[in-house]
Amino acid sequence: MKNSAPKKKSARPRGQLTPFLKRVFVGGVFFIIAGFGLLTLFSRNGILDLVRLKTLSRSLQNENTGLMKQQEELRAEVQRLQDPRYLEYLARERFGYMRPNEVFILLDTPQGDSAPSPQSTVDN
Repeated sequence: MKNSAPKKKSARPRGQLTPFLKRVFVGGVFFIIAGFGLLTLFSRNGILDLVRLKTLSRSLQNENTGLMKQQEELRAEVQRLQDPRYLEYLARERFGYMRPNEVFILLDTPQGDSAPSPQSTVDN
């Protein structure tokens, strides 16, 4: 004879996890996400390395801009040095050279005044 007793159904429906398994699953997922997050931040090509490289790139671009400006100034100076009048100006200003038959006159200013101050007059 066959056992006609009704089968007992399990306490949980099929496909549901126990609270313990849920915690293990959520913990595992959190652990994996945290691991990928740490790798993204601290790996060799991570976010921190990217920020450092961008800062270095900006500083190098600023330095390059300054050097290009200095190069243009030097090119202009080389161009000016081709002019004999500019060479004469430099020789006179920097080195104190004079032409033959020139007289050097040094003017002293009074000690209290550095330069004469203009006085304004009012017409009535």
